[in-house]
Amino acid sequence: QTDRAGPVFNLCDRPEKRFIINTIKNHSTDEIRVGKVIGMVREKGGIEYTVSRMEEYRQKALSMLESHPDNEAKRSLIDLVNFVIDRTK
Repeated sequence: QTDRAGPVFNLCDRPEKRFIINTIKNHSTDEIRVGKVIGMVREKGGIEYTVSRMEEYRQKALSMLESHPDNEAKRSLIDLVNFVIDRTK
């Protein structure tokens, strides 16, 4: 299961994994704890991994849409895929 979580969990030791999970489940409003988790994610390459995976899914989605006729629905789905991936917040 940790393989699906990406490089952060693969590179964390057991106490770090527990800290991340506990923070997400029980302390998501604690800015200091959340900041530490974000720092861990950045340090271990989690942002780059996530961006790479998003691009993979974008390409899969767009590829699936290629076989459909060009119409408003298809263009809307393409726009939605790109919006979800490209948005900044």
